[in-house]
Amino acid sequence: MENGHPVGTDLSLIQTYYELGARYITLCHWANNEICDSATDQAGPEHNGLSEFGRQVVAEMNRLGMMVDISHTSDETVLDVLEVSTAPIIASHSSARAVYDHSRNLPDELLQKIAQKGGVVQATIEYVKAHASYERPELLTVTEFVDHIDHIVQVAGIDHVGIGTDFDGGGELADCYDVSEMGNITRELVKRGYTAAQIEKIWGGNLMRVFREVRERSELQ
Repeated sequence: MENGHPVGTDLSLIQTYYELGARYITLCHWANNEICDSATDQAGPEHNGLSEFGRQVVAEMNRLGMMVDISHTSDETVLDVLEVSTAPIIASHSSARAVYDHSRNLPDELLQKIAQKGGVVQATIEYVKAHASYERPELLTVTEFVDHIDHIVQVAGIDHVGIGTDFDGGGELADCYDVSEMGNITRELVKRGYTAAQIEKIWGGNLMRVFREVRERSELQ
């Protein structure tokens, strides 16, 4: 569930969405909401991180065994979530700010802190590098995208990186324009010396490890 906005201020809706099948919630999207501050709200911060209600939301998600997703949130929100959450967290589609300085990407400090708590950061093909157009001839390449994976591995470790393409949200590369071309990412990883076991971790193994741990720590298991 991308954006906790539909929760409003009704904490009971977290369990409703869980019962409907949701197993993670991205706390916000492009604007602040009742839960937390966004990384991209033009009005600036509203809560300086998580709101008090947002802290209850994180605790309830921990109780139910839902993964807390901090993609789209502000840096201050990420720090608050790391303080409040009793389980590892995820960034479902956020890349490395040191490679491309964009507020939707994560700085090294947060990459390290997420890893220290056992979480995973999934690099997205949307925020790879500044470019002038989304027309295919102008697009960036898999090579530039995998630079983000390399950086996250160097900073956070191979057990804390994944891939979250965001194809349906604007993400696309010249040589990975849709799901039929995703093998090109694997080819680039192989060219850079990643082993089969490491590539398995990147292509979902790390995320599933976090998913299992979040479920094991819930009160419902």
